[in-house]
Amino acid sequence: MYPQVQGKTIVLPLASPDSYNQIAENTVLFRAWVMSSFQRFPSLFPLGFTGHFQLCGGYTSKKQQVVLRRIRLPHTRETYQIRPSSLMPYMVGRTEELEKPLLLRMWGVPFQAIARCFGRDAMYWYRCFRSLGRFHLVGTTVKTQAALPQHLTVDEKHTRLYGEKNYIATVVSGGCFLGASIEESASTEALTKGYQVFAQELKQTAPTFQPATATTDGWEATSAAMRALFGGITVILCFLHSWLSIRDRCRRDHGMRKELGERVWDAYKAATQAVFSQRLRRLREWAEARLPESPLKSKVIRLCEQRKQFTPAYQHPKAARTSNAVDRLMDFQDRQLYAMRGLKGNEEATRLLLRASCLLWNFHPYTRHTKEDKSARSPFEQRNGFVYEEGWLRNLLCAASLKGQRPLHKIR
Repeated sequence: MYPQVQGKTIVLPLASPDSYNQIAENTVLFRAWVMSSFQRFPSLFPLGFTGHFQLCGGYTSKKQQVVLRRIRLPHTRETYQIRPSSLMPYMVGRTEELEKPLLLRMWGVPFQAIARCFGRDAMYWYRCFRSLGRFHLVGTTVKTQAALPQHLTVDEKHTRLYGEKNYIATVVSGGCFLGASIEESASTEALTKGYQVFAQELKQTAPTFQPATATTDGWEATSAAMRALFGGITVILCFLHSWLSIRDRCRRDHGMRKELGERVWDAYKAATQAVFSQRLRRLREWAEARLPESPLKSKVIRLCEQRKQFTPAYQHPKAARTSNAVDRLMDFQDRQLYAMRGLKGNEEATRLLLRASCLLWNFHPYTRHTKEDKSARSPFEQRNGFVYEEGWLRNLLCAASLKGQRPLHKIR
């Protein structure tokens, strides 16, 4: 786990960015702004904050020409800086100026092209985007107890770093990235280290929480890593990957592929565990009687023998039975990596860039086809049921208040 500096900056939403200077310079208005923000969104403040605080000076940013104030909590004597969501960390820019350029990274637009269209230079935009990776993935994305990841889908994205093969240990739940750590190998030890970053962030967000299931593609090192990090977790085998291994061995026999597909997916659609087990037995009997000795027959029988790895899904109806959830998000990773022609940064820069891409996905705005569409506007809203602000970048910065390190209330 990479060391994390404790977040000491509270980021608060602001209705009008132009009004901040007036608020910051007026003690009464500043206190009223802080208190109204606390009443609306207590999750932006340190755990145990009750609304009592002392003003503790501040400073004027020479970069943005704004006053940033500090507060001190009487009961802990800890000091925090207050920053509006209209300002980026380290005062590198204003959110309204960076929101559209950084959103173009969703489609892999190079930083050189962003600089050509919006000014500055490529390194400026690269550093602004990469800085988003300093926030906790779990703590920034998960803001309510109901949003905690009961059911995980995990897999490793294969990529290259300076031409050498590497693996991104990816954790997905509820349509959001919750973990993405790069490792040099896919061994049990390496993947345990990679997934441990997610496990420790989850523990910091919800100390007593334990995920119920993790769906994997069958790679034994992945399953071993999940069991090592979460002792009571149930590992479920992806049914889709088992079918793909069968389909690939049908070659050009389209008739056999169609018949096998109907039988395999008929078993998958079984409403109960007993019916599922019965249909797998019938599938095995059919394969032993009808298929000649071949790799295809071995794969069909292998699928039937893995019944015990599929059936735990029936004890967890909301768990994923296939790895589609992580595969869809890994397609996004694939587009990002292809646009960059692989990874070429040092270890820290690479880690931050991957995490920034994950947060970009979690907070990116959905396309609305009609003005009357009232559905969720982003993966973050879909997961938590609310947003802090309308703009995706301002919403992200608010969610990353205290670097996303604030624990949820204790879970009994």
